[in-house]
Amino acid sequence: TNLLVNSVIVDSEQPPLGMFEFTGLGVVLAVVGLFYIVVTARRMLPARADTGELTEKYRIGEFLAELTLEEGCSLVGRTSEEEQLDELFNVTVLEVIRGKKETHLKDADTTPFKPGDLLVVQGELEDILRLQRERQLTILPDVDLHDDKLVTGGQTLVEAWVAPGSRMIGRTLKELQFHQRYGGFVLAISRVKTTLRKRVADTALRFADSLLVLIPRDRIEALEETRDVVVLSEREIFLKRGRRWWLPLLVLPLVVLAAATGLLDIAAAALVGAVVVLLFGVITPQEAYRTVDWSVVFMIAAFVPVGHAFQVTGTADFLARTLLQASSWASPDLAPYVVLAMIYFVTALLTQIASNNAAAVVVAPIALSLGPALGVDARPFVFAVCFAASAAFMTPMGYQTNLMVHAAGQYRFMDYVRYGAPLNVLMWVLSTLLIPVFWPFR
Repeated sequence: TNLLVNSVIVDSEQPPLGMFEFTGLGVVLAVVGLFYIVVTARRMLPARADTGELTEKYRIGEFLAELTLEEGCSLVGRTSEEEQLDELFNVTVLEVIRGKKETHLKDADTTPFKPGDLLVVQGELEDILRLQRERQLTILPDVDLHDDKLVTGGQTLVEAWVAPGSRMIGRTLKELQFHQRYGGFVLAISRVKTTLRKRVADTALRFADSLLVLIPRDRIEALEETRDVVVLSEREIFLKRGRRWWLPLLVLPLVVLAAATGLLDIAAAALVGAVVVLLFGVITPQEAYRTVDWSVVFMIAAFVPVGHAFQVTGTADFLARTLLQASSWASPDLAPYVVLAMIYFVTALLTQIASNNAAAVVVAPIALSLGPALGVDARPFVFAVCFAASAAFMTPMGYQTNLMVHAAGQYRFMDYVRYGAPLNVLMWVLSTLLIPVFWPFR
């Protein structure tokens, strides 16, 4: 966001923002914000998340059952795929358990059934009972399926959050061929204010949906590498030293130093650093490509022309004059402070409902026009935009991380408003008072 504002300033032939020019006020706001969180979090934030077993959290017990095959069962020698159990009965065979050691999850739909097999199935009660009657299966009574029952044989239960820009958004699990690709099953989908457990394979996914996934442990990494989901589970992480592992530790400080001293523009310095680690094989071109969030790139590409249009069409000057008229009641000495507070407020409000990048690109040209209109330096207003655009505390959609916490913590929209509004007001007041100290109007 700060780099975007800097590009708007450079395009208007103003001095660029310094590498560490944010640091002074940034430290003050960080300390005050951290103090607010430490003091108030336990009192103001409700503990809505269920920290128990995932099967209880998603309440899927009534949708799971265990069936056994007896001698003479019509399914013996056949597979779930051949019998079309999913299509005919709306029942999904999640696991085929054979004896104490043999478990089939990846190939549950293509494993020929044998007498004595135990099937863990998912579906509505009436559908499971219909399958049991028509295919001569035995249903195990009073079975309470918990996490430890499902995670035998090398599989595990994890939560996966649908990431921004995911290719899964708008598509169903059936269309994605989720089971065929990853060998796992989605048992339930947690969405704002609701949990979906019926026919989840036919439900179109949305951004920030939280999926309860039964998956082999050795397939979790493949699921994460798609970058379509973020796996919300406790994992053992082992750091390994790859080829020239030390090179990024050398390149990154040099990039910062080159930008801080003005030797290179920060974008140019970062690009040179990226090329260096690519040329030396520290990362592959494929890994570099996957790290780029293309949805953000295209969003920025869409809004940068809007900010430019604001300048060349005179819209920025018009909106700046409107803000000045709204502050006409203030004295000449007080007016810059009033306008600064207003520009911060508008940017902070916009970033709650739109992208922080979009808010910065749209409001930055207005901030640049305010300085000349008031006869003061425009830099304080520019920094107000920078800090306000990053103050997305009041809504779950204000920032991607907010939505991620929304799903994991099972928070509600009003939880963000109640907890984030005082923090936003605190940052607003402090920024209005301190920005002119770090960047005087004259």
